[in-house]
Amino acid sequence: MIAISLETLLKVTGGETLANKERLSFRGIEYDSRQIKGGELFVALKGETTHGHQFVRAALDQGAALCLVEEREIFAGQPESSRLVFVPDTLQAFWTLASYWRDKLGTPIAAVTGSVGKTTVKEIAACILLKHSRGAYSRKSFNNQVGVPYSLCALAPEHQWGVLELGMNHPGEIKLLSKIVKPDVAVVTAIAPAHMEFFNSLADIADAKLEILEGLRAGGTLVVNGDDPELVAGLSRSAESDFDLQRYGQKAGSDLQIKAVNQESEEAIEFALDGVVSIPDLRLNLLGGHN
Repeated sequence: MIAISLETLLKVTGGETLANKERLSFRGIEYDSRQIKGGELFVALKGETTHGHQFVRAALDQGAALCLVEEREIFAGQPESSRLVFVPDTLQAFWTLASYWRDKLGTPIAAVTGSVGKTTVKEIAACILLKHSRGAYSRKSFNNQVGVPYSLCALAPEHQWGVLELGMNHPGEIKLLSKIVKPDVAVVTAIAPAHMEFFNSLADIADAKLEILEGLRAGGTLVVNGDDPELVAGLSRSAESDFDLQRYGQKAGSDLQIKAVNQESEEAIEFALDGVVSIPDLRLNLLGGHN
C-alpha cells in the first residue's frame, strides 16, 4: 500500500482526531497488533471476548503510525490520544477504507464464493495468474467481514490483479462483501447444505451466494457451475442486470464444457475443455471429480 495521509483517512471515514493532520500518514493496515512492522494503521476491532482498544498502546509501541478507535473517553488524557482517529464504528470504517482503496487502485479483481471449493478455486486461479504477472490473493481463508477488507487493502499499485474469497453464514453477507470488493469477475462454485441453521433451504443458500451480483461491476462477468441445479434455478430468480454470464460444467451447452474426464490415475485428473477456450489435454494434480 502506498502512503495515505491522515487528512485522507479523516475524509474517507468521517473520523476525528487530535493529531497533526499535516504530518502524519500510514502505509498498510493491521488489526492484530502483533503483526505491526512499522508505519501501519492499527484498526481496533471488537472481538468475541476482547476489544482492540486493549492493544492500542502495544500497537503504537510496535510502530503503528495511527490507530482507528471508537471510544474517545477511555483515551482522554492518555499520551497516545494524539495518534488516534475516532470513529463511531471501526469495522464500518474499515469497510469504507477498503472500498476507497479498491476504487483508487482500479485493479481488476475476481471474487470467488460458493458452499464448497472456493478456497481451492482461489488458490488455483492465483497460481495460474502468478505465472504471468504480479498480483495478490486472499491469505488462507480470509473470507469474512474482516478478512475480505484486509485482503483488499493488501493490494498494491504494482499488482495487476486480485483474487479474493467471499464467505458467509448469514443472508446479506455476500451482498455486503461484494459491494466492498466490486469485482470485475464473480465466480460461484457450487451450492451445498452448509450453515443450514441460518437458511430454510438450498434455494435460500443459492440466492445468498448470488448476492455477489450486487457488487459486480457493470459489464462484468459471472462464472457459475452450470451443472448445479440450485445455481441454475437461482439465476432464474435473480434480477436483470448488466453482466456476461459464463457457465462451466460437463453438461452439453455449457460455455466451457469439461470433457473426456479420466480419473484412473492415483495422482491426477485428466480432462479436456471445449467452448470459449478449447484445450484438448489438461492434467490437474488433484483427485476427485468435484475438483
